[in-house]
Amino acid sequence: MFSRFLFPLTLIAVAVAAFHDRLPIRDHAGPIAAIVNGESIPVQQVESAAGPAMQEQGRRPQARALERTIDQELLAQEARKAKLDRDPRVVQAVAVATRQILAQAWLDQAVSAAPAESLQQVEKFYGENPALFQRRRLYRVLELAVTSPPERLGEIRRIAAEADGIDDVAAWLESRRLPFNAATASKPAEQIPLEVLQEVYGMRPGEIAVFPTPRGASIVQLLRSSEVPLRKAEAAPVIERYLHNRRRLALGVAEIRRLRGQAQIEYGTAFEPARAAAPAAPAAQAEARRTGYTGGAPGIAGLRY
Repeated sequence: MFSRFLFPLTLIAVAVAAFHDRLPIRDHAGPIAAIVNGESIPVQQVESAAGPAMQEQGRRPQARALERTIDQELLAQEARKAKLDRDPRVVQAVAVATRQILAQAWLDQAVSAAPAESLQQVEKFYGENPALFQRRRLYRVLELAVTSPPERLGEIRRIAAEADGIDDVAAWLESRRLPFNAATASKPAEQIPLEVLQEVYGMRPGEIAVFPTPRGASIVQLLRSSEVPLRKAEAAPVIERYLHNRRRLALGVAEIRRLRGQAQIEYGTAFEPARAAAPAAPAAQAEARRTGYTGGAPGIAGLRY
């Protein structure tokens, strides 16, 4: 049992260590956090492993990150002794890690010149989205998350419009053997996509609305709502981050398209059908997940007040 767990862990440790060995500079500038059997662990690596939690919670996350890094270094040293750094699976893992790290580094550099958002842009966004700020509300909703083919969306909307209540909709879904999950939740405005928020904002208590989802439909009944407005000074940092992340995504998409337009890409025989369906900017999609912006007509759910 433990051997099945330890090998993947060792594989990861060796891959990271092997990638580290491939770097052109081994002399670490700056302070050293620990020395493990003669191998130095720079403070910068520990801080990177601790992440944002170190700034929010003080030194404790950094100490835990250091102990984890020491554990990884010990495992990596043992793996190198066993020549696991020559294992084909480790070599492949190193190649994947190297590509991902370099791709993200280039994307970060390409979008790093994005200018800061101006006060006028922030004020404009604040004024154009009263449902998010001046008239921000907390919505209590009952939702039926339905799994269904896209062609049934119109029928579901018709049934929801004719129903006396959401219980009638649930009964109809059961009669048609359409699987669904029911849940009651409280959602602030910023956790609702902008294109959905405009409709939800205008709903009256008891009213039902249907929204398409990747897996089918979301049938929402508004139970009640209460206003929790947000002043401009409170909203400004949130808006700045949102607008900056949106601009980063746009620049990332443009960079990927530029590079694809200049590149010579040949697909292997097994992947030839994938050429027509190749996404325009897969790396930019990864950037979207990293920044919390998911494209389309987004809300600002990835940010917190």
